[in-house]
Amino acid sequence: MFQGFSPKANEFLWGIRLNNDRGWFEAHKQEYLDLVAAPLRELGDEVTQAFGELFPKWGLNLHVSRIYRDARRLHGRGPYKDHMWFVLRRPGESWTVRPAFYFEVAPESYAMGMGCYDAPPAMMARLRARIDQDPKPLEQLARKLNKHPRLRLEGEGRRLRRQREGKTPPPRVPHGPDCRRHGGGAGGRRQRGGDSPHPHGGLRPPLRRGRGPDGGH
Repeated sequence: MFQGFSPKANEFLWGIRLNNDRGWFEAHKQEYLDLVAAPLRELGDEVTQAFGELFPKWGLNLHVSRIYRDARRLHGRGPYKDHMWFVLRRPGESWTVRPAFYFEVAPESYAMGMGCYDAPPAMMARLRARIDQDPKPLEQLARKLNKHPRLRLEGEGRRLRRQREGKTPPPRVPHGPDCRRHGGGAGGRRQRGGDSPHPHGGLRPPLRRGRGPDGGH
């Protein structure tokens, strides 16, 4: 049963961000398995079960991220992810190109919602054509979400990443023609540190650069 993410899980995520190398990770691997990987899997299993009971015809599959980055796509980054996530997707579909439900936990925030990470051009062309035919439903949804205290509609995966890194303010929903420009989007909630939704959760200030969560290198 999922019991929440402890403050030590948050410390591990800060630690791997500031010490992203094999030596540090191997020394703290058991912390990752016990404090991050295990509760993330437990939460994913419970959410999958709940969706299965509510929407049995959807047949959603759970996909949980691995901490290891693809060595072919490091682009100067360390070999380990500093944020972890899971998605619920339809069978046989890639979660990157089709809408999927997601949850993500990072050192300074957590997020949940439903969206499409990297929709192919053909899909976006069909969506834009459909919006052009009748834009009012999307405009109504955008206005509704802009007024919601917790949920919002977002576009462009790179903007989501930059927002998580604190480089851009939360985007507002574009109206009219701007709604059709995005190559991917999501609707959901992103919560900054300091206000965890779970009594066992902890989102704390960053550790001093170069030192692990236990104070060592």
